[in-house]
Order: sequence, then structure tokens, then C-alpha cells
Amino acid sequence: MITLSLLAFENGTESGQTGIAFLFCVELIMWIILWLVHRSPDWFVIALFRVINYQVKSISMQPTLYENDRVKINRCDDLKRFDVVAIRPPAQCQSKSLYIKRVIALEGETIEIRDGATYINGTLQEEPFDYYPSSYNLGPMRVPPGKVFVLGDNRDRSEDCYEWVLLWGDEGFIPIENVLGHSGK
Repeated sequence: MITLSLLAFENGTESGQTGIAFLFCVELIMWIILWLVHRSPDWFVIALFRVINYQVKSISMQPTLYENDRVKINRCDDLKRFDVVAIRPPAQCQSKSLYIKRVIALEGETIEIRDGATYINGTLQEEPFDYYPSSYNLGPMRVPPGKVFVLGDNRDRSEDCYEWVLLWGDEGFIPIENVLGHSGK
């Protein structure tokens, strides 16, 4: 961009001088956008554009998604159980990058994990995807209003609501506004 400004300046004509002002403004706007995108987490990009390509950064979603797989994240308005979503983690997490997880329970539902099986409102769930079951038990516990419960498909190797709820109680559930989009997986 700087090169374009210098070329316009060397032209020296009146239209070149007008052109330099325009190119300077374009360059300034581009630097501001680059700064915002660089300084802000990935969710800024999803909010600005309707879809992004995202590279999976962990093994927490295996066997559905592997580390370094690429997924398209689309903004979504409605959530369904078992959607694969991009989330902002709870505020207490040190990492501010996006996490890719699966919605397991919606607001107002009761979640329980027992002997590797998932129960929603006391009903055993047939999870229609491949996953590595958990070795832990959890709940039953009710998902607070305005929040969801998410897990990775690689249940024992995932940083997710199981861990966050144990650490921070209701603050470990994911606010619906922190669900930034869903993947086609």
C-alpha cells in the first residue's frame, strides 16, 4: 500500500496529487482494519463477515475434526442439540481464541453424564456422531437460562463445559451470545 502512495506522489500531476489523498485514505482505512482484526479475537471476524475458514487447533473434537483440519464457520441464529459450533470460552479462561465444540444441552435442560452415556432431562441420548466417550460422571445439573452446555467429541481430552462448570459453577456454561457460529460438521 505504501508503494502505491509513493507511485502516485512521483506522478506529480494534479490528478496524481488528488490520487495521493485518496490512496492515503484507503491505506489508512486498511491499516485500521488490519489493526482491529489483529488486536481482536477471531469472533470479530465472524461478526464482520458472515463466514470464515477456521483451522482446528486441538484434538478435542476427534474423531469428527482433527488438529489442523479446516472448517467453515457460519453465523447462526438458532442452536440445535449436537451442532458443532465456534465459541468464545468463559471469561475466566486464559485463552481468548475460538474453541470448536458440540452443543450437548440447551438452556433449561438437565444434563447428566453417567458411565460414558449422556442423559438430557433423564433420557439417554443417541448421539448420532462418532465420539470418544468420557470416563467421568457429571450431574445432573440444569443449564441456566441464556446458556448452553458444550463438549468436545474427544471427551476426556477436551477443555469444555465439563471442566469449566466444575471450576466456576454456572459461569462455566457458555452464554448463547458467545456461540459465534456453527460448522457444517
